[in-house]
Amino acid sequence: LAVKLWTIADYDVYLSWVAVGVIAAAVMTYLNYRGVRAAAVFQTIAVLFLMAVGAALIFGSFAGGSVSEMSPWFTGGAAGIIGVLVATPFLFVGFDVIPQSAEEINLPFRKIGIMILVSLVSAVLWYVMIMLTVGSSLPAADLAASKLAVADGMTDLWGSETMGKILVLGGIAGILTSWNGFLIGATRLVYAMAESGMLPAWFARLHPKYKTPKNALLFIGGLSILAPIFGRQMLVWLVDAGSVSLIIAFVMVAISFVVLRRKEPQMERPFVTPGGVTTGVIAAVLGSGLGILFLPGNAGGADLALRMGHLRRLGSGRSIPDHPNTPCGRRARFPRSDGRGRSEAWCRRRVERGCLARQAVHHGWVALIPAQLFLLLRHPA
Repeated sequence: LAVKLWTIADYDVYLSWVAVGVIAAAVMTYLNYRGVRAAAVFQTIAVLFLMAVGAALIFGSFAGGSVSEMSPWFTGGAAGIIGVLVATPFLFVGFDVIPQSAEEINLPFRKIGIMILVSLVSAVLWYVMIMLTVGSSLPAADLAASKLAVADGMTDLWGSETMGKILVLGGIAGILTSWNGFLIGATRLVYAMAESGMLPAWFARLHPKYKTPKNALLFIGGLSILAPIFGRQMLVWLVDAGSVSLIIAFVMVAISFVVLRRKEPQMERPFVTPGGVTTGVIAAVLGSGLGILFLPGNAGGADLALRMGHLRRLGSGRSIPDHPNTPCGRRARFPRSDGRGRSEAWCRRRVERGCLARQAVHHGWVALIPAQLFLLLRHPA
């Protein structure tokens, strides 16, 4: 199956990888099409396996890890911290699936609200555990040079390549659980919007036997099946835009929360948010502050605009293959001029300092628009 199909954005798309993606998408769609119970059983099994792998990582860290390997705790100063902050919104997406599928959860609404808080705390603890255990396994330089840092860390902690392979399987289980959860939540949200008249009624049709939103599933599942044919690079660009889309959705939800508290104070609220309107205002302000980090002139915004600039292949720039000074070692494009007579070298220095030349910023942020629309179609919030 190692047959080259085509090249998209300098990335060769092979039949083997397309087949893996298409088959996986078809299976996940069919699983959810058959009913939420089948999807829930799969989710439970995959999560239990993932937790077992996490436990093995913890035990391995206590047995073979070293606190000295965790040094330094911070690198890159403020730019390094901002670089991590702009990635964190994507880590915490998923709890929104709980309210989106609330109609099919046999629990009181108040307990569903508590489940959301528990899921967020669990996510924080899980990611902290991953960072501490993997950080204790190998020197920072070795982890940075690794293609699969967590798997290599597990291998070193246990002194066994088999454990590294098991962790890779755990990573695949994590991908599948996220995929399954997003498919459940997104299709239920599309169904609810269609029932409310915000989307065509076609999306609100239920399967007569399985009682699942069949058309919403087929639509979103169809997008998932088509995605692999565009290649890895295109998918990377869309994922890179994910954090921005998530922040926009988060801020909009926080603002809606405040507005509804003002306009409909008598609305039935089985789960009352601690702090009331104050909590909503704080959430909106903090979310907006995090979003500012993506704006041009900030390290996060420069990195994102640089990477998203690939979506528009303009003749004013050229590809720089794997330049060591580009953010994350990714392929980057630098304009020969920023429009004001400044050289390519000047633009490169600006990128290295966390800023982006005016022309590249413009191209990158224009490219965010279709990417955000695509993400909202796949994972509406």
